[in-house]
Amino acid sequence: MFDRELIRKLSPDDVLIIMDLLPLAKWAKEAEKKIKEKYTFKIGEEKIMVWSDGPNCEYLTHEGVWQARYLHQSYDMVCSAEEIFKYAKASYLIENGYEEELTKNGEDTAEGGMAQVFRYFKSFLKRN
Repeated sequence: MFDRELIRKLSPDDVLIIMDLLPLAKWAKEAEKKIKEKYTFKIGEEKIMVWSDGPNCEYLTHEGVWQARYLHQSYDMVCSAEEIFKYAKASYLIENGYEEELTKNGEDTAEGGMAQVFRYFKSFLKRN
């Protein structure tokens, strides 16, 4: 979709950020595809355990949600390219000093927030 007004408003900093986010967007699409190709559910199966280490474990649900349980904390992320990119973008913004942009938009950046969930999710993908 072409938005002439949006393009006119872009600053050099905006374009640099967009260029940084481009590989994350591609990675998010590849991650969604990888998960869909690797995991299949049997009829009636609601969850698949994908990793376990004592009390820590990770599941994929039939609805496409990655669920992690670590040290009595729960983390969930929908495994769609859009949702994965949303978390990747939050992580990028925090790592690059743009955290105020997230808090201005009301998104959670505290411990257990989007960046933390994204780090755990990346670890899950690396193991698979």
